[in-house]
Amino acid sequence: MSCADLHRTGEKNRLSDLGLISLIILFLLLLGSCSSNASELADKGYQLKKVVVFSRHNLRAPLVSADSDVARLTNNTWHLWDVPSGNLTPRGEVNEALMGHFFRCYLIDEGFMPENWQPSIGEVVFYANSFQRTITTARFFAGGMMPVANIQVKYLKAIDKSDEVFIRPLAFDTPRFYELGMNFHNNKIPDYLMRAQKGVSTLDKVLNFKNSPYASETGIDAMDPMDLSLRLRGNDNVVRYEGFFVKAYKASDTLIMQYYDEPDDNKADWGAGLTENEWQDIGLLYTLGLGMLVDNPALYLRNTNLLLQEIDAALKDENRKFTFLCGHDTNLVMLLNVLGAGDY
Repeated sequence: MSCADLHRTGEKNRLSDLGLISLIILFLLLLGSCSSNASELADKGYQLKKVVVFSRHNLRAPLVSADSDVARLTNNTWHLWDVPSGNLTPRGEVNEALMGHFFRCYLIDEGFMPENWQPSIGEVVFYANSFQRTITTARFFAGGMMPVANIQVKYLKAIDKSDEVFIRPLAFDTPRFYELGMNFHNNKIPDYLMRAQKGVSTLDKVLNFKNSPYASETGIDAMDPMDLSLRLRGNDNVVRYEGFFVKAYKASDTLIMQYYDEPDDNKADWGAGLTENEWQDIGLLYTLGLGMLVDNPALYLRNTNLLLQEIDAALKDENRKFTFLCGHDTNLVMLLNVLGAGDY
């Protein structure tokens, strides 16, 4: 099996075909050796000398609690998780180890590292935000990439406390950031809401919202995709979005996590029979909800500064060869925005 084939074992369809135990066995068999692939860089006369990887965490349990307003948007029974809210799932652990092994194949092919690399002190740094899901992601990636190296993951805060390198308050805390932030909100958010309407309608259908506990208690019989308001709190103008759209956004995240963890698609949508396009509509709803924050230049310019300093320091450290930074999807999209990366 090639490294490209190995990478695809993390896709939903492949995971639904293989039981979790079977996938673990496949993973153990694959760890035996890396297939030989043509080098992409060395063949062009380049030698790979430094690698900095930024990754979000792998699959996690939903962030919302079972008794939250979001959980009560449906009368269906949500997927039962075997890990606490927000923690990396067993499937996420396996996926991440496979991802580490994919990198191992690639870096060996490029002549960057030997088969069983045991780096010297300072040559390798794994640094994660201080959440269970980010620390565990880094550990499983390290195990897949350097299985005999006994890599230690660095984190600086108590478990599940934010490290400001990865998470800072979202705020319009200078006059210039306030101007940039409000211009984005006034000019862009209406378009985000319009584009999300189809996803909210699909979500309303699959949740059977009109028969939900939330609808019964509030007298609301349909999800309103345009219900969103901006609140700025405190002297720093900390950003907070409120309204029904926020609940829909969080529900879409919870449903998507259920989709990835439940092998039976018919169970993942409670028998609603969602098509692939409808799942994509729900995915777009999530992407747009996230984009309201991370696409805002006032926020991505402000909140990537410390992370960019970490990346810069890693590249300038003469002794450092490989750096793995593990955070969140917000970090990833903000970095892409601030670096001016195109669509991928």
